[in-house]
Formats: sequence, C-alpha cells, structure tokens
Amino acid sequence: YPFSPDEIEMGRLFTQIAGLAIENIQLQSSLKEQSLRDPLTGLHNRRYLFEILQLEIARARRGGYTISFVLLDIDHFKDLNDQYGHGAGDAMLRALAERLKNLVRAGDILCRYGGDEHIIIMANTTSEVAMERTEQLRLAVDAMQVEYEEKQLHCSISIGIATYPAHGSSVDEVISNADRALYISKNSGRNRSILYQE
Repeated sequence: YPFSPDEIEMGRLFTQIAGLAIENIQLQSSLKEQSLRDPLTGLHNRRYLFEILQLEIARARRGGYTISFVLLDIDHFKDLNDQYGHGAGDAMLRALAERLKNLVRAGDILCRYGGDEHIIIMANTTSEVAMERTEQLRLAVDAMQVEYEEKQLHCSISIGIATYPAHGSSVDEVISNADRALYISKNSGRNRSILYQE
C-alpha cells in the first residue's frame, strides 16, 4: 500500500528527530571524554584518576593484591620555562607524555596530575617491582632530547612511590605518602626514585 503524504511527512520528521538524538548522544560522549583528558598532553587528567581509583582500590581489596602509586615531576621545570619560555615547557610536557605512554604497561593508568606532575597507577605491582620499573622510566626520560626552536632540551624527573595497602588504606593516604617520597627525592638531589618509608 502506498504511504499517504501525511505518513511520509511523519516518517521524515521521525528520522530528523532520531538523527538529532544520535548527534546529541555523540556530542555528550565527546564532551565527557574531553573533560577527562588534559588538552596539552592528551593524557587522562586528575578528574579521570579519581573516578577510576575507587574501582581499582575495590578490585585490589577483593583480589588481595597491591597497587603502586608513582608520582613524578620534571626537575627544575620552572627554570626551563623561565629560560626558554612556556612554549618550551609545553614541548617538554608533550614529549614526556609521549615517552611515558610508550613505556607504561597497557594496564597502568597514566595521568597528568597537575602542572608538571604526573601519576602512574600500577595495579598488581609490588613496591619492589614499581622501583625497578620507575628506574627504567627515569633513565629513559634522562636520555630524552627534545627539540625546540633549534635547541636540544633535556630534562630529568624525580619520583616518589607508595603502595596500597602497605602505605595507606585509602587513595588520599597513599597519594599523600607518594608525594612525601617525591619531596624526599627532590630534596636529596633530584633525578632519583624514592620509595615511601614509614
């Protein structure tokens, strides 16, 4: 049976509404993804980190395994910005993000924590293994050269490590202890990995 003009118009309106609904869902999904990523480096951001960490801690409790929290930042980052400009700092942050993305395991969570600080969540990883892996990261970053406006820039990183549940029973406590270890790393000469000690 042929469709009447009213039925054809109704079908056309329905497809327009359905198309707009699909576009709206895609836009919402894109905006949510953008809100969870750092625009400069493309890494996940702090908001994403805290959304996912509660799930990771719950899994670790159920599975009875450890999670190592690795907090790192670029040594003398302010000096780099002061000497070469913020464009150089941005270039260094992008290069560091790429280097770290290529070195962390697929199951690790890598985020830009703020400024030049980054955090890596290593699930099912003991403190000893985290120390070995962060030393590899540290050495790889130390060997990195970043080209910026015909200059070769270099950086090193300081690293602090704390492990759940040995170094805290909550996300905040473990991150705080990783931050204490990072502070010791920076104050004892920089360009080193330090495991939190009670």
